Amino acid sequence: MSLSCRNCKSALSLPPGLDPARCRCPVCGVVSPLAAPAPQPQPQQQAPLNNDPLDLAALEASAPVLPHYAPGPMYAPQRPSMGMRDYLRQAGQFYRRRKRLFGLLILLLTPPALCVVMIIGGAIAIKSYSDYRTAKYASLNTRLDQFVSAGGVRETLPTAGGYIRGKYVIIDKKNGVIHSYHDGSDPRMAWKAEEVGTVIWLKSGTISDGYYVAKEELNKPEMFQKKKQAYKEIVVGMVVDLSERRVVGGFRLEAKPTPDEIGRFESATSYVDKDAVMSRIRNLQSLNEPAS
Repeated sequence: MSLSCRNCKSALSLPPGLDPARCRCPVCGVVSPLAAPAPQPQPQQQAPLNNDPLDLAALEASAPVLPHYAPGPMYAPQRPSMGMRDYLRQAGQFYRRRKRLFGLLILLLTPPALCVVMIIGGAIAIKSYSDYRTAKYASLNTRLDQFVSAGGVRETLPTAGGYIRGKYVIIDKKNGVIHSYHDGSDPRMAWKAEEVGTVIWLKSGTISDGYYVAKEELNKPEMFQKKKQAYKEIVVGMVVDLSERRVVGGFRLEAKPTPDEIGRFESATSYVDKDAVMSRIRNLQSLNEPAS
C-alpha cells in the first residue's frame, strides 16, 4: 500500500497489516500521518508511428517528452569570489607568460630587422655620398676629360721636384675620376674648373712583398707552416702643368713591408698612408703666376 505523509508530502510504503495510525514518517518524524494514496505517474501515450518518413508532425508527436528543469539558483554556475591578491597573482602569471613570448619573438626578429636596417641605411648613405660628390665636384666635372688627358700629355716616370701653378686638382688616373683625396684639406685645391692650373695624377698598384705566416700556424712545426704571398702598395704621383702640357715633376711612394706574421683578420697587403701622399703634394712649391 502506497501512501503519502500529510505533513511533508513524502511517499510512504507500508507493509500489509500495519496500522497507519501507529506509524511514524521517516522524513519528518510525525506520528500517525493519516496518509492518502500517493498519485501514481501515468504512462505517456505515444502516437502510432506513420510509415511515411516525411511525416514530421507524426514524428514530433511520437517523440518522448523529457523532463525540463527550469534554471534556478541551484543549477546556475557559481563563480567563486576572487580577492585582490588572487587577481594580482593571476595577472602576474599572465604577464610573465606573455613577456617570455614577446621576448622570444624579439630575440628571433631582431637580427633580421637589424640586417634590413643596416642594408637600407648603407644604401642611403652610399646614395647620399654619391649625390654629395656630384654636387661638390659639379664645376670640376665639366672639364673632367681635359683634366684626365691634359691635352694629350703622355705619362712619364716621375722625377723629383715639380711645382703648383695656380690651384690644382687631384685625379684618379686609373678610374678617370676626381680622387677622394681632393677634399679641401689644402687651400690650393680648386673647386671651380677655371681655377685649375695644375693637375696631379695619382696611380696606385700592388707588388709582391715576400711571404707571411698566419699566426694560427705558429704553433705548428716550421716545416708544416703554410706561407702565403704578401703584397704592398705603390703610389705614383705625376704633376702636370696644364699651360705647358707636360709633366713637370712627381713622386713615388711605397708602403711599409708586410709583417712576417699576420692574424686571421689582418690584411695581407700594406697600403700607403694618405697623410704621406698629401704631405708630398703640400710640399710642392707654388708659382704666383695666374692660371691660363
